[in-house]
Amino acid sequence: MENICFVVNKYPNEFEPYMLVFLQQLAWEFADMGKKVTVICPLPVNLNRKYLQIPYHTREYTEKKKSIDIYWPKTAGLGQSHYVLGRSPVGITTFFLEKAAERVIRSFTEKPDVIYGHFMAPSGIAVARLSDTFKIPAFFALGESHNTIEQFGAERAKEELKDIAGVIAVSTYLKRWIVDAGVLEDDKVEVFPNGINGDRFRKYNKTYARDYFGLPKNEVLVGFVGAFNERKGILRVCEAMKTVRGARLICAGKGEQSPYGDNCIFAKSLKPEEIPLFNSAADIFVLPTLNEGCSNAIVEAMACGLPIISSNRAFNDDILDAECSIRVNPVDVDEIHEAIQKLVSDPISREKMSEAAIKKAENLTLSVRAQNILAYIENRIGVWESENTDRNRRKKF
Repeated sequence: MENICFVVNKYPNEFEPYMLVFLQQLAWEFADMGKKVTVICPLPVNLNRKYLQIPYHTREYTEKKKSIDIYWPKTAGLGQSHYVLGRSPVGITTFFLEKAAERVIRSFTEKPDVIYGHFMAPSGIAVARLSDTFKIPAFFALGESHNTIEQFGAERAKEELKDIAGVIAVSTYLKRWIVDAGVLEDDKVEVFPNGINGDRFRKYNKTYARDYFGLPKNEVLVGFVGAFNERKGILRVCEAMKTVRGARLICAGKGEQSPYGDNCIFAKSLKPEEIPLFNSAADIFVLPTLNEGCSNAIVEAMACGLPIISSNRAFNDDILDAECSIRVNPVDVDEIHEAIQKLVSDPISREKMSEAAIKKAENLTLSVRAQNILAYIENRIGVWESENTDRNRRKKF
């Protein structure tokens, strides 16, 4: 297996340079490991006319100078989140994605060995259909934070994905979600928590980091990284921080909600390359998120040596333990406040949890994750080929 084709509905581009950067990082990691990587990302020009300015074909290079060809066929779409006449538009969006990708693959002189999608819908179901069209094993990463099964319906999703070669779930919680819904068999889904670039995400000098952002040098700083919205919990953090003694709040992100309070001294959107330095400026990381696939922000903060305060819900179970985190009810502001105050008042515990977070993050690197995913794909290709042979044999009788 040398030739991997990503089929996705979003990928970093000139107008959205930070769109699903973690997906780009995985593609780059595969390329750096010697695989031929191609990306097909159909662009719904009816939703964004700027997409018309993106060339059909571009090429990007990894930090190790490996090339990746990207195809941007123009298509239509209705998105996923906003219902049309009381119905989810995800089926129509998936159809357009599938057909646009199909046209590109037919133009290839060399057929891919594997098709790889990201998120069950629309990409995962689209690659399952393309697998049937081209007789190529297909995989997708299950990492959504919303219930896409409801959009398609469990029975329809089960039928669409019956011949998928394998699924890469970013958490045990998501594996149980899709298996318990009856969509996939247990043995088709393997768990690989998200990983980070270990060279980029590490603990930097705190004084330098605070100088870079103009932050006070001698105060305890509580950091938040994520969208400023209800799900991530920015306002619950602000409310909890109101009565915290001896600390200030710094926030990196953007969204429909606005961080507030006398304790909040920094709130702005940052470039991805600035996040490691921002984390290094903080002493504690807090993210009372309501739902995640697997939070990249948490893993990144751990790699930078931050003790974590986050949700006690199951989606965090694969990446957080009692040594590196305090788990709280994400909607209980008092619990969030108590956890923050406890760490603010106990520098010894902060230091111990910092060391534990760094150690835990050492096993959550992108390179290790990519190697494990490729090994899983290689194994599942053999199973898929065997199942296909049996299926074709039965059809003859």
